[in-house]
Parts: sequence; C-alpha cells; structure tokens
Amino acid sequence: MPLALHPKAADLIRERMQDVAREQGVAYEPDRPDNVHRLNMGVFPEGARIIPNPYNKIAGFSLHPAEGRGGVFFVPGFPVMARR
Repeated sequence: MPLALHPKAADLIRERMQDVAREQGVAYEPDRPDNVHRLNMGVFPEGARIIPNPYNKIAGFSLHPAEGRGGVFFVPGFPVMARR
C-alpha cells in the first residue's frame, strides 16, 4: 500500500508541537528540521482511518480489509497511553 501523510494526523502533530513549544516558553518553528521530521509519525497507508490519542495527540491508525474480515489497529506509545 502506498504511504501518505494523513491530513488530520498532521494537524494533530502540529498542534502537539505548538503545545510543547508553549509549555517550554519558546516559539514554535514549523520548518525546523526536527519538527518536519515529527510529521513522519502521521505517515500511514493510504485509506487508513485515524485513531485519536488524547494522551499526546500522536494518533494511531486502523486498516479495514474487505467485508467479513477483521481490521488491524496500530497505536503508538507506552502503556500509560493505553489506560486513557
């Protein structure tokens, strides 16, 4: 499957980066290399559905195969995130 930056995941990642910058009292710099690299966390197979992550806004995704078969779910993070 081709991979692509999921638009909603990208928005959430940028939102998270802005939150962190604000918490640290620094300016958010979207074009800084490390911030651009963080967008890779939102690269999912095309057609994937986003799984919101209220813990830190870094979303997971799910793939839903043909009718009658189960889906596959990918979630990021540490056990503390799963408890939310």
